Amino acid sequence: MATASLDDLQQIMPELAHGLGELLSYEGNVEEDFYLSFQVLQEEMGVVKSYNLKPGGDKISVTKQNRKGNTEERRAGLSESSSVHAAASCFLISPVKLDVFPPAAQSSLAEYVQLYVDFLLNKSISKQFAAFYHGFHSVCASDALMLLRPEEVEMLVCGSPELDMSALQKAAQYEGYGKTDTTVFLGRGAGVPLELQKKLLHFATGSDRVPVGGMADLNFKISKIDVPTDWLPISHTCFNQICLPPYRNRKELKHKLTIAISNAEGFGLE
Repeated sequence: MATASLDDLQQIMPELAHGLGELLSYEGNVEEDFYLSFQVLQEEMGVVKSYNLKPGGDKISVTKQNRKGNTEERRAGLSESSSVHAAASCFLISPVKLDVFPPAAQSSLAEYVQLYVDFLLNKSISKQFAAFYHGFHSVCASDALMLLRPEEVEMLVCGSPELDMSALQKAAQYEGYGKTDTTVFLGRGAGVPLELQKKLLHFATGSDRVPVGGMADLNFKISKIDVPTDWLPISHTCFNQICLPPYRNRKELKHKLTIAISNAEGFGLE
């Protein structure tokens, strides 16, 4: 497994990462203020379980010896008291009395933080990750994956979150409407907020993300249906298609479409 760092933890558990960072920079007496051992508590299915970060960890106290990094930079102007509260409130610790351990049974705070981060991001999920790894590679087995950065793999699997509604308008196919029809409001988003644009894409395709090839790869279709204008728009996500009644103007279309995309429910790709 890859070596995990506080920067990695910051992406998924920002509060906990901040607390551990404050713990590293704490200027007080770590031993007496925190009573930390190399044992952590984790809640699983409503049950709190204890895990040793190293052999005999429940009997090894944590000291502030050999801390890594520039202490003054890490403190960033925070007081010692705020550091205590920030660190203690962000993670479960296994409280111990310092006099339980002889001096030989002590280890550094930097090692504690590194082992804790490794436990959270690697060891505690090793079985689940192994199952995901084998499942993913059974579908996407290719040596080419080794050439990609993590964010590129994410884009291949999930698509891009960047939307370009003008590109969607150019690539769209029209049935009963034309690209210049005044009631078709997709051009340049027509002042619609990004969140509603995503809902529109999700309403029509089942996903609010764009394929790697861009909007042109969506095969998007806008069709006119012969129903009363009090109907709301209809979508067929399997065909990336929106069906619109013959609304009288763009304002009416925008109003009805906003209602439809804001209240739609159903299956899709998250």
